Amino acid sequence: MKKALLIFLCVFALDRITKYIVVSKIPYGHDVNVVGEFVRITHVRNPNSLWSISLGERFPYVFVGLLALILLTTLIVEAIKSRQEGYACVYALLLAGVAGNIIDRIRFKEVIDFIDIGISPALRWPVFNVADSAISIGLVLYFIMLVRERSSKRSK
Repeated sequence: MKKALLIFLCVFALDRITKYIVVSKIPYGHDVNVVGEFVRITHVRNPNSLWSISLGERFPYVFVGLLALILLTTLIVEAIKSRQEGYACVYALLLAGVAGNIIDRIRFKEVIDFIDIGISPALRWPVFNVADSAISIGLVLYFIMLVRERSSKRSK
């Protein structure tokens, strides 16, 4: 339980702090090169979902996000009860990401994004943030854990 709580608190705090710094130090629409053109900090707002994928103008992002918070909290509690610390940690990572972006949606009606990676102006990944990274990494880890678990069950 302690690891899951620590993961949640660290990732959530990092997301909130980095967004605060970007909003307070970089004007909207401006960017700062960190590693040449490859890595930039670009202050943008995203009304869509992860990686700027639009689910429609009327999609209930806040409602779905709040449902995800409830589900993930329940999954963390169940994982802790069943002594599945790995799953509890992955769910905590997902929870931190969802919570960070939901706060933006409630406060600003969109999400603050700023991590801008690419090799040229034409070849860039959609701008993202720490919360998006936590969600992406958490999903990858979750599926790796599922595959490992199923393959170990098959080999028995």
